Amino acid sequence: QVRIRVYYQVDAETKVTYSVVQGGFTGLNNLNADPSFVNPSVFTNAPTVTGDYTLAAGSVALNVGDNCANTDAKDLGGMSRTVNTTIDLGPYERQALLQTITGLGPITKTYGDTDFSPAGVASSGLTLNYSSSDPSIALVYVDATDGNKQKIKIVKAGTVNITASQNGNTQYDPAPNIVFALTINKATATLTLGDLTPIYDGTGKAVSVITDPVGLTGLSVTYDGNATLPTSVGTYTVVVSLTHDNYTAVNATSNLIIGKAAATLTLSD
Repeated sequence: QVRIRVYYQVDAETKVTYSVVQGGFTGLNNLNADPSFVNPSVFTNAPTVTGDYTLAAGSVALNVGDNCANTDAKDLGGMSRTVNTTIDLGPYERQALLQTITGLGPITKTYGDTDFSPAGVASSGLTLNYSSSDPSIALVYVDATDGNKQKIKIVKAGTVNITASQNGNTQYDPAPNIVFALTINKATATLTLGDLTPIYDGTGKAVSVITDPVGLTGLSVTYDGNATLPTSVGTYTVVVSLTHDNYTAVNATSNLIIGKAAATLTLSD
């Protein structure tokens, strides 16, 4: 009787790919992150059959699996294994569809422009919601007179971030938010000078300034570079400038000409 002993030496190497591994692990498309289960059981309960280990919306494990490695039409829970283009990591496939927001980018408006609705759309066809990072610059509201559309009201000049969101429903997961800048430029005003030819009477002479739109504050008037009202006969260069939160204007320049007053001569014996 002959006994033959065969010895095998195996240089084993653990290969892990397309997995979520706490602490990380070298391998193709491995992730080191919380997979975000819907309702996991605390680890101190192990072993247990409690908990919901389907992936929550926004999980890093969504749609990053290996389709080539998948041979099953159903996941561990008996649901469809391919819901979106790429399968999820893990034994359960999230059944909600993905959606995205498009059609948005930086917007430039001018103070005084009418209220408007951004042109964003969700791939799901669901209604977008908007919010403003500074309602004192741009205010989001629902226009009940126009089909309850969300619109943006310009409050003052400045720059503000607008966030577009879509929270999903039973069929679609929430879309990734889109943040875009809304820049509101100052509107253009005009300055018109008047009362440019007063007659000397010993008092300071001021020009009048009409603004369009009417009643703007923030005017600065100088006479030959000085804010003091001139009193003497002569010609003075007048410059009027506007400093305003919501309007800009080209300086108005003209001459103030204070004319000589008429004198009366009386003869006597």
